[in-house]
Amino acid sequence: MSRSSFALAACLLVGQLCGAQGEAHATERSLHGLDLDYVAPAECPSREQFDAMLRARLPDEATTKDTRHFLARITPDEAGGYVGRLDVRGPGLAPDVREIHAPTCRAVSTSLVLFVVLALTPASQAEHEPERTSPAPPPPSPPTTEPAPLPTRSSSDETRSYTHAAKPAATWSWSAGFQATYQHMSEAAWGGRVHAELTRVPALGPLGASLRLSYGWSDFSTFPVRAGEAKFRLRTGRLEGCARVALGSFALSPCAAFELGSLDGRTPALSATEMSTLWAAPGVRLRLGWQTSAWLALEVEAGLSMPLERRVFQITDPIRTVYEPPAVVVDLGAGLGVSGRFR
Repeated sequence: MSRSSFALAACLLVGQLCGAQGEAHATERSLHGLDLDYVAPAECPSREQFDAMLRARLPDEATTKDTRHFLARITPDEAGGYVGRLDVRGPGLAPDVREIHAPTCRAVSTSLVLFVVLALTPASQAEHEPERTSPAPPPPSPPTTEPAPLPTRSSSDETRSYTHAAKPAATWSWSAGFQATYQHMSEAAWGGRVHAELTRVPALGPLGASLRLSYGWSDFSTFPVRAGEAKFRLRTGRLEGCARVALGSFALSPCAAFELGSLDGRTPALSATEMSTLWAAPGVRLRLGWQTSAWLALEVEAGLSMPLERRVFQITDPIRTVYEPPAVVVDLGAGLGVSGRFR
């Protein structure tokens, strides 16, 4: 084979490889350049499934020049279904908010995909539409009297009236539940706690706030010298103010708390020996909740409390110490709760 024939065959081979690579790239559908956030519960379609549905409905490269921010959010509603919101914002543009209610999360996510396509299609068509040349003027005709044309409504006016939706509003939720608790009071103390909580859920963004009121109790025992068993019960009411960060179907809540109640003790072996003191303790807490359905949630938490007064419990004849509270009380809790939403 001559040198020129070899060069020609090499060029043909490189051309075929480049053409095959270009065809494979041309068949890819991507969301490159689109600023889109998608937030939904765990039971809803994933981000990958949402992107796949969006790619199937958008023309190629329809998102590369759109500078707006798209936020698609799905949340459960009080009726057992789901509500979806699409918020589109951009510099110098009025907010564009659309909302859909449906009994299934799949139906809501499909509607949000259509909302995104509707928001993107007018802009992409304007960018890729070729310039239209005006037709040649018709030959002159005798003047005639014609009625004035009626005003028509342009497509931009229709789009403008469609996209001016109501601004999203924050919602409120309530919850009530029970926790099994453990406290390290120098001795192991076991008990329970019931609570009620009010939470503000923002329309946009993951950060909310909540207020929780609870009542709890815990029991433990000590065994002082020549006194048998000393039994103690701590009963407190607790007020908590919390920040709430939503992470899909999970929520993380750091809280500041204050407890007020009583610590009571008695020694059954020594009749008529009873002791009681005021319990007041500020503290901090961290709670993790998992919303398993529209109305049921599981949660775990940990906390520290610092009693303002640490009274020493003693008995006489002879004087001996029965119990002294620690400077810091560590407690853990796990339980479940029911919840609902309202505006």
